[in-house]
Amino acid sequence: MRQRAAGHHMLFFLRIDVMVFACGWGTVPLAAGGIVCWRAGDTRRKSRVKIEGSYTFNAPREKVWEVLLDPKVMAQCIPGCEGLNQIGPDQYEATMKVGIAAVKGSYKGKVTIKDKQPPSHYVLSGEGAGGPGFMQGDVAIDLKENNGQTVLTYSTDAKVGGLIASIGQRMLGGVAKMMVDQFFKKIESFI
Repeated sequence: MRQRAAGHHMLFFLRIDVMVFACGWGTVPLAAGGIVCWRAGDTRRKSRVKIEGSYTFNAPREKVWEVLLDPKVMAQCIPGCEGLNQIGPDQYEATMKVGIAAVKGSYKGKVTIKDKQPPSHYVLSGEGAGGPGFMQGDVAIDLKENNGQTVLTYSTDAKVGGLIASIGQRMLGGVAKMMVDQFFKKIESFI
């Protein structure tokens, strides 16, 4: 084990020659000989995930708006969604199972639709927690009609913490982008 001072915290670098590293939130499988870095006393890792993109639907904007905001359709299209129950106007309680790399788990949380400007803009806000950690963030969604098609653009800024944040920002961003693309492809089947 090597130690190196970094600010007010001591960083520890430990060479792992076994397949599993145990931490305060569970276990993280590693390849033999992996290197793990953590701050002394820090078991709640945090990471930010920002993604942006667009998706084109072959349908008028009003139809896309209607389908995107249908809770029954949302429940079928959100990857890993096991339940989406309405608890108030534009507020839902969600249960999801999500797996990223070797970190898998169930999350319970709330989803709120806010800042609605039919049929062109809304924000989908969500937060959830489970065994692997927590997720919290907003997705701004804008719809523009173009020659009978609807171009949807989205931008998200999410916070992820706990064991799931130890995976790394690049992998989290890639998986998040993949899940968003899966969501829109499923939505398209309802239009």
